[in-house]
Amino acid sequence: MFSETVLALSQWQMSISALLHFVFIPLTLGLSLLLVALESLYLLTNQAHYLNASRFWARLFSVNFSLALASRLVLLCQFGAGSSYFSRYVGDVFALPLAIEALSSFFLASVLFGPFWFGWARLSKQQHWLITCLLALCLNLSALWLISAYAWLENPVGASFNLHSLRIELNDVNQLLNNPAAIFKTLHLLGLCYAIAAASVLAISAWLVSKNPNDPLGRISYKLAAPIGLVAILLAWPIQPTPNRLSQTIQQSALNGGDLQSLLPEIESHVRNGLTAYQSLLAWRDDDKNSALQAQVEQHQVDLGYALLLQRFTTHIENANEQQIKLAAQSALPAEPAALLWTHRLLIGLGVLIMAGFIAACVGGLGQGALKPWLIQLSIFTAPLPWLLGLGDHFLNQASQQPWLVAELLPSFLSYSSLSVSALAINFGIYLITGTGLVCVAGILMAYLTFSHARGAAQ
Repeated sequence: MFSETVLALSQWQMSISALLHFVFIPLTLGLSLLLVALESLYLLTNQAHYLNASRFWARLFSVNFSLALASRLVLLCQFGAGSSYFSRYVGDVFALPLAIEALSSFFLASVLFGPFWFGWARLSKQQHWLITCLLALCLNLSALWLISAYAWLENPVGASFNLHSLRIELNDVNQLLNNPAAIFKTLHLLGLCYAIAAASVLAISAWLVSKNPNDPLGRISYKLAAPIGLVAILLAWPIQPTPNRLSQTIQQSALNGGDLQSLLPEIESHVRNGLTAYQSLLAWRDDDKNSALQAQVEQHQVDLGYALLLQRFTTHIENANEQQIKLAAQSALPAEPAALLWTHRLLIGLGVLIMAGFIAACVGGLGQGALKPWLIQLSIFTAPLPWLLGLGDHFLNQASQQPWLVAELLPSFLSYSSLSVSALAINFGIYLITGTGLVCVAGILMAYLTFSHARGAAQ
């Protein structure tokens, strides 16, 4: 059996480690697009204020890019220290898109960052524009690979259980790389990242304009960020693809207020099939690899993950009784469906408010007149809303997927390392302090750069 305290701490550690890394991603991706737009305008018009705006946002971009690299190391340590069984059981599949990302787009982005940062005076404006475009492309391709790995957790295609290694192993690369869940995840998460970045740029630009209405950097950035944010929030709107797994059906039903109890008979059927596969696997292992038993395992192995749910209620899965099967089936349903439903509705309402803020910014930013004071205040106060939307979306997604870490293959409570409560608490504290420290450093540096520009523009 396992400790519920260890499970809760492990889940919080994984979620918060991922979230602290996510803090740097939206601004990195969004600012890369803004830099491409500003440098393109400078290339076309040769007007100095576009160059000045590019160099200002490049400083903020560089802060986020550098600290994103540092937070990435913290997140990678999490897989080895806190999620060792997850890494062993499904690492061969989950690591493939991460390895491709690290060796291709992420590596190229790191290489291009040097010429981007040091090349303002050494490269021609055409050469620097090309470097910026390539850097933005590599960063967004890097995000696509990461989202692909993330989507596999919800729809683990192209892989199956190997009887000999007792692990989930890749058997179809094409299915993995063309996962339909990745398409919807990409639109939603990239749209959310761009919306967060656009709202942050709007707020900083509005504040600069409030300090100096004639500051061209603030006015230019405001007019560019508003339409980008509006398009982005439309892309991030909740999309519900047709489910092709029972776990996805349960998730959508919970978010839409459906009758979850009506799904229990189907879940119990999967648990029983998985139990048959588990019993046949034990017999096959003890009976000198009997071919008939192997065929029975292969017939029911798709539901083997449901049998693993029984380990929460008995140490001997093969001897599970009817009551334990029913408890395992019940555990596959969200514990608090009402909380998921209302959180989902609140996030939709929050999305509507954000959309209204971007529409107001688009309309108010038209023309050459000064921005209205109420619009400046609205843009500043709207900035935290997309961050709250991203935070809520992350935790809602994590909660609605329970009890699975890998849908229908690996339950969450079996995914984490076997650590004591004290060791895990210390580990969690180190991750939390390190991640929070990086976020604070980013905030301080960005505030310093913004205030420095405002003082220089006022002189």
